[in-house]
Formats: sequence, C-alpha cells, structure tokens
Amino acid sequence: MILEIVSLSLKHLMHRKLRTFLTVLGVVIGVAAITGMVSATQAISNVITEEIEKFQVNVIEVIPGEFKLGFSLFGGETMKATLTEKDADIIRSIGGVDVVSAGIYRYGEISKGKERYYLNIMGIDEYFDEINTIGIYKGRYPRKGKEVLVGYSVAYDLFDKPLAVKEKITIEGEEFKIVGIMNKAGGLFKSIDSMVYIPKETLRELKDIDKNTVDLIDIKVKDNVDPEIVAKEIEYKLAKAHKVSVDEKDFTIFSPEFSKKIASQITGILQILLGSIASISFLIGAIGIANMMFTSVLERTREIGILKAIGATDRQIMMMFLIESGIIGLIGGIIGIFFGYGLGQGFLILRQYMLSKISMFETVVQAPSIEINFGLSVTALFVSFIIGILAGLIPARKAAKLPPVEALRYE
Repeated sequence: MILEIVSLSLKHLMHRKLRTFLTVLGVVIGVAAITGMVSATQAISNVITEEIEKFQVNVIEVIPGEFKLGFSLFGGETMKATLTEKDADIIRSIGGVDVVSAGIYRYGEISKGKERYYLNIMGIDEYFDEINTIGIYKGRYPRKGKEVLVGYSVAYDLFDKPLAVKEKITIEGEEFKIVGIMNKAGGLFKSIDSMVYIPKETLRELKDIDKNTVDLIDIKVKDNVDPEIVAKEIEYKLAKAHKVSVDEKDFTIFSPEFSKKIASQITGILQILLGSIASISFLIGAIGIANMMFTSVLERTREIGILKAIGATDRQIMMMFLIESGIIGLIGGIIGIFFGYGLGQGFLILRQYMLSKISMFETVVQAPSIEINFGLSVTALFVSFIIGILAGLIPARKAAKLPPVEALRYE
C-alpha cells in the first residue's frame, strides 16, 4: 500500500513539473546556503589549525593583557598591561622550558633612497635564533649595533629593487646594514614577512623604551614535554609574580591548543551567524511547500472524494500528501547538498582572490578546499525532509478531513 501511495505521489509531482521545480528550488537554496557556509568556515578553520601546527608545535607566547574573545575586527582584544625582563627570567626557571626569548616591537619608518614605508620593527635578543621557527633564507641574525634582518616581503616585494645582504637601509633616520633575510612564512603568518628585526637594545635607544619592558615573551618547550603543562606552570608563576589570581591575570598565554581553541571559537561564531542567516532560506522553502500543497488540495478535491468513495481512509489520504511534501524536501536537500559544496568552494576561491588584491596578502597559501562532511550532509538531508513533511502537515490534514460527498460535488 505504501509503495502505491509513493507511486501516486510521484505521478502528481511529475504532472506539475514547473510548480514542483520552483518549490524544490526554495529548499535547494536553503540547504545549499547552510551546507556551503558551514563547510567553508570549517575549511578555513582547518587551514588555520594546520598553520599553527606547522610553526608553533612546541612554542608558547606570552603577551601583556588578558585576551578576550569578542566581535572586534580581529575577533578579540587585550587589556593594556606590561611584561618585564624579570618575567622572562621567571619563565626560564620553569622545568620543561628550553629557550626563552623576550622581544619588543614598535612601528617605525623604513626607507631606501626616496622610498619610505612604515613597518613593524621587532627588537630581538640573543635567544631569538634558537626559537625562531621560520628560519633564515640568506645571511645571519643581527647580533649588535646597527644590523638588521629583513622579512622576505620586505626584501623582495616592498621596494622597487630587491634588497640584498650587505646593503644599507635607513630605520628611523639611522643607517643599518642588512645581515640576513628571513624565509618566507606566508599564509596565517604572512605579517612576519613584512617585518624587520634589529637588536633589542638598539630599538630601545631608537624609540626611548624602558630597559625592563618587553612586549612579548616566546618560549620553546623541550622535546617530549607537553606544552600545555608548561603553559599552566607559566600561568601560575607569572600570576604569583604579578600578585594577581589566575582568573584575573593581566597577561595572555598563547599555547598551540589555546590558539587552535580561539580559531575554533571564531569560526564557530561565523558558522552560527551564517547558518542563522541561511536558515531564513529554509523558512522560505517551507512556506513554498505549504503553499504548493494547499493549492494541490484545492485542485484535487474531487480526486480525494473519489479515493474516499472507493475505500481510502483519512490516514491514507493524509499520508499521500505528507509523502509528496516530504519528497519535495528530500529532492531539494539532495540537490542543495551538491550545490552547497560548490557554493562553499566558490566562496573560498572568491575569498582567496580578494585577499590576493590586498597588498598585505600579495602571496597567500593555496585556497583551502572543501571536504565532504558526511555528518553535515546527512543532517541537512534529514532536516530538509522533515521540513517538507512539517510544511505539508496542515494541508494534508485538511485533505484528510474533507467529507467524501462534498469532495465529489466539488468542481
């Protein structure tokens, strides 16, 4: 009996091809929007995680202020606070810590000839070369005085003519000798390629910075030591030194897991926002299905009367209309999933193209690819089927309650 009802429902849908197509389209848009946006943000999250693991497997970073995730431009903010050289010494005393490098940074004018730019100048210490995961492309690290290590983009993309080791550039009105060029970082760490590195004490003299203040502390953890355990110990020791509780700490520790957690939270917020917007399309699709089924009930009133006259029950009539609306939702879901993954990949390609047009991101990692998420696909298919049934529930009940005699008289 069920197969007969399904067959009859399919015949009715095929008989009204254009109307069925337009109704299915509403569901397709909803499923495609949700599947595409969720899968695209997940792909971006995966790329961020891979970049973090690539460069920061056993590196921890401490910065001043407490990081708070919010809806600011970069996903979070930090409260103003300070770190000191004493904090770096405290961290060096912790078991499991291999190398500690304390640095400072300021924006400053970098020039060569008539070309002038404002870049981030990083003041590094003698431990920087042991903790730097990017590495040197040419030359060496600056040791003292007016020596500078330049980022890859500074050397080869910023100025009209590429820079070379042993050349001179001007930083804040002072002449510096280029002693090295960094490897290209690219991707998530692209900003590193647009920085210059000079000895920490030299930057303090240039910018009149207090000799005890530092802006960040990088920590390399020993092999076979869990960075998260070391991060907890650093948190406890620094909180004690700063005379604050761990819950009210005035610094933030970026361990590999914490960084991945922040990235996951940001992409999670995006998924919720984009998913909520896309859900409106689902609502429109449901209204379209309900409208089609109401119209179908009116058009087939006499047919319903005939079916009841030959023995069809209210339940069978109701089931026939519910199956029709469910099939519409199911077909829309299947097509929407395929279009959704295409939409998601298109979104990623467009994002990559837009980033490539911004000077800061002239060279970025290859566009992330959409991965087929079986769980997401099944969920989207199930939801579209249920929405189809729910949208057809009221029209189906109306059809089932039609009196046979009145239905047969209907013209």
